Amino acid sequence: MSNLERRGVPVEDNCPICKSRSESTLHALWDCCKLKYARYNWLPKKISVKGKYSNFFNLILDCYTSMNGEELGLFCVIMWRVWFLRNCALHGKPKHDIPVVVEWCRQFLSEFHSCNVVSGGKPVRCQHGGNLWRPPDEGFYKVNCDAWVDRKEARIGFGVVIRDSNGLVMASCCQGLEGSYNTKMAKTVAILKGIQFSSDCGLTPCSLESDAEAVVNWIKNKKFKDPVYGVILNDISVLIDKMGNIQINFTSTEANKVAKGLAMKAVKEVEDRFWMKDFPSCVRNLVLVDMLVIRYEVLEACDLVRSID
Repeated sequence: MSNLERRGVPVEDNCPICKSRSESTLHALWDCCKLKYARYNWLPKKISVKGKYSNFFNLILDCYTSMNGEELGLFCVIMWRVWFLRNCALHGKPKHDIPVVVEWCRQFLSEFHSCNVVSGGKPVRCQHGGNLWRPPDEGFYKVNCDAWVDRKEARIGFGVVIRDSNGLVMASCCQGLEGSYNTKMAKTVAILKGIQFSSDCGLTPCSLESDAEAVVNWIKNKKFKDPVYGVILNDISVLIDKMGNIQINFTSTEANKVAKGLAMKAVKEVEDRFWMKDFPSCVRNLVLVDMLVIRYEVLEACDLVRSID
């Protein structure tokens, strides 16, 4: 709705279901008084009371860490169904009975699972692409870094995010500077800043990922005599040798979205920004998607083991 307001379009922001509160994502999907039954009675154990969460993202994180696979699946379907009912109310479509939403979702999930089983009772395996972010091994950290060049404003932004084996963000930063580097040079500097940030935070051992394949290959092959990039590549090599517990790897642009989002934010920042165990709201959805993919793949692996047994 805020996008419409910025364009000068009059917007009624009251919740279309309870009609008594200003609507936010958290209110529409969780806090609304009309959702009391769904909020308190759909889980074998209650994860929250109304008003505990400051935003919807914190609710999602709590669910991610406290629910098992069956509960998390039901939660996602309930959120999807509640949003559908909210849209029905908003657009004047026939009303649906909110109190029976949980039963409807349970039935939907049951039918969904029954349709995703092949002969022999084994579940259908989902095929994921190879471009997803992957967590590091337990006890290690993963550093993702990227750069964004704004030639019009003659500014460069650098973004770095460090996560653990559960996908939780341990540290992140946005750093900007005035300049007109080409993209490859900017991404080379981003790798240097990623290594420095990991060292400064004490988050080692780690692997660092960049989507600048040529630069990563230079570092791996120790080719530091390039007349343009040689000085920075040599600085990177010195840091790697000094730390002794860091690996540099290439990754796809798709798997590097969080770092890219931070780099794009850095271009607009007046000062460098650093966060410990936190990150700016502009990359929340990207972080969440990576975490949910990890959780989903773990659940798939557990299902596969059970099917073999």
